[in-house]
This record gives sequence, structure tokens and C-alpha cells, in this order.
Amino acid sequence: MFAMRKDGRKLSVMERRASVQQRSDASAGMRKSSVMAVSSLMPRISTETVPIRFEIADGILQMHETTETTNEVMCLRFSPDCTILAAGLADGIIKVFNADNLQLVHTLTRPDIAKSNLPCTGIRYIGSKKFDKSSVSIDVDEKGRDYANILIASYTSGWIRFWHIPTSACVFEINEGRPSSQTMAVALNSTTNTFVSVGADHQIYVYDLDTRKRINVLEASDERDKMDGHKARVFAVHFHPSDPFTFLSGGWDDTVQYWDVRKPRAFRRIFGPHICGDALDVDPISNQILTGSWRREKPLEVWDFASGQKVADIPDEFGGFSLLYCAQWFGKDYVVCGGTQHNRARVIDRKSLNAVGTLGELPQGVYCLDNDRAPTLNKLRLAVGALKKIYLMRTTNPTAITTGRKASGITS
Repeated sequence: MFAMRKDGRKLSVMERRASVQQRSDASAGMRKSSVMAVSSLMPRISTETVPIRFEIADGILQMHETTETTNEVMCLRFSPDCTILAAGLADGIIKVFNADNLQLVHTLTRPDIAKSNLPCTGIRYIGSKKFDKSSVSIDVDEKGRDYANILIASYTSGWIRFWHIPTSACVFEINEGRPSSQTMAVALNSTTNTFVSVGADHQIYVYDLDTRKRINVLEASDERDKMDGHKARVFAVHFHPSDPFTFLSGGWDDTVQYWDVRKPRAFRRIFGPHICGDALDVDPISNQILTGSWRREKPLEVWDFASGQKVADIPDEFGGFSLLYCAQWFGKDYVVCGGTQHNRARVIDRKSLNAVGTLGELPQGVYCLDNDRAPTLNKLRLAVGALKKIYLMRTTNPTAITTGRKASGITS
């Protein structure tokens, strides 16, 4: 059972975890997750009394590697060159793995992060963008650090940190000072000169990446008859793949808002999606939006970016519904999503709308996943996080999968 707010809305796993550490925030009304609460009260017992689960990958998904981390996995992200996979944990530590074999290569943390014990909520990479080294607040090696190899992470403590991956050094940090204190996600635009952040309040902050200075605050107007921004917590944000000024955001108020970083109000909106995690994506080829909702009916939907009109509802499996926390386009042929209720991740064919691959029988719900975004490869990689485990899978030959449901499908 999930913790609820007084207005009946569900709390995300990240917020419930964070609120335990921030008891002074009485308005949050959150408690520990049931898994953590039970484990803290139970004495050590023999493993013979614990039910054994065997994770099952079927269809086009083939299990490649698994690893267990030191805490619950809150977010996952492959690097742009697909060589590493970063995992943000519930205690704020970031583990960086080799993307081929899940061998640990770096740990990104500091004593103050370990002390706060608050989750890392989002991870993005700068990629080819280079910093002006003179503006970085640490000494630079005589040889010069490769500041193109930087990871940006958000935390429920309200901080955004820039990590130099090869040296595991935090080279810059921003205390957002949000009224809610919690930062839930970050996103960079296609030209990597601007990034935005969203949080447990309705405001969206816009930053210049070179200076790391806030340049705009976007939010809804005070007019009651206008929905030109968010009215509740925001959990997902995503820039358009080719438009450096336009991005989308989604959260608890059952809307996806269209924004221009230069303007304070949203200029368009989609009504319906109830987004509670990283469940908002834009396909660069078809220019379609994918949304995943934490609800029983029509949790997975596709929308036309230009008009905001719905293109398709992707049906759930006949075995039952899933309450979704994460959803992405997966190569040019598939959609992938994960959630709770059945504790599984699914791969869906865009043409038939059938599930063609499943990772199931997981120890907990799927709160995060990521794919390597390599459409030219025959075998795509998918990483899924559940409890303390990370599952790395590859796709097999999709021609061996048969489909039965007749549907119009989704254009690609």
C-alpha cells in the first residue's frame, strides 16, 4: 500500500524516502516505504523463511547481467556513448558501472551526501559540451580535466550537483532553494547550453549551463480560469530532441505542459496523464509524445507533439494492469515501461501494440529504467532497476516474435 496525501494523491517512493529524513516538514505527511519500515523492525532471520523470487525475462528480452547495489535504485541513465550506466540510489550515492558487464567503475559521493541520506532523483550527461574551466570552483589539474565528461544529478535535498566522472569529483553544485526543498528531475536541451529543473513545487527553474546561473522561473499565472502551468508537484521534464527552446513537463495535476524557456507561462497543454516518475518522452522521428501514468485505466498513451492530440492508447496485458512510474521510446520499433502492481517491465511493439518482451517476478516495483538509444544496432540494451538490483538486458531477434492483437499501431 502506498502512502497518501490528505487530498488522496499517492506519494512517490522518492518523496516517502526523503520525508523520513525531513520530519520537520510537517506538511509533507509522508512516511517510510513499507519495505524499509518492515526491514528495520524485523530481526535477522534465516533465509529459509524468505520466499525466493526468480526474475524472468522472456520474449525479445534476454538477461545479460545483473548486479546488486547498496541501496534502492531511484534512477538510471546510459551515457551518450553507451559506455557507462549511472545509477542514483535512495541514499544519494551514485554508482557508475561499465555498461557492458555492470562492473563498478566509479562511486560519486561525499560525506555530506552520506550524512543527509536523501535520494538522487535524476541523472543527465553534458556530453560534448565543455565548461569554461576558469569558472569551476575547484583547482584544475595541470593536465586539465575533461569537463565534457560531466554528469548532472538532482537530489531531494534540493541540490543539483555536477560530477566529473573520471575523477569522481563534484566540480560544481547549486542549492536551488525551492519552497518544497525537493528537486525531482533535470533536463538539458539539444544544444547543451540550457538546463531546467522541476521539483515538488509547481515552479520550473531555467539555468544557463555555462554560468550555472538561474535565468528564468516558469510557473502558472494566478488566473483561475487558465491552466498555463502546473498546479501541483512535477516529476518529469523533457526537451524536444531538435528544438532547444521547447520542453515538456508532467506531474500530479494530470497535465503535460508545453514550455518555451524564454517565456514564463506554458503555451499549450495535454490533459490526462498522471505522471509520477520519469514517464515522459519524445520520439525524434515521429515527433510523438509518450506518457506513462500511475493509474489503472489507460496508463500508457501516445500523443502528437505538434497538436497535442492523442494518437493511441497502448493496452495493458490481459494478465492485469500496471501502475506506471517510467516509460520510454525503445529504438524505432518499441515502447518500454515499468511500474508496480505486477512488478514488471514490458516491451511493446509499436505496430501491433502487443507486449513482445517482459521482465517479471521482480522483488519490487520498477521505479526506473533506461535504454541505450542506439537505433542502428540490431541488439538494444535495456537497464531496469527494482529494489537494490539492476538488470541489464539485450533484445533478441524480433522476427521470432508473433503477434495476435489487431491494432492500428503507432507510426514510427
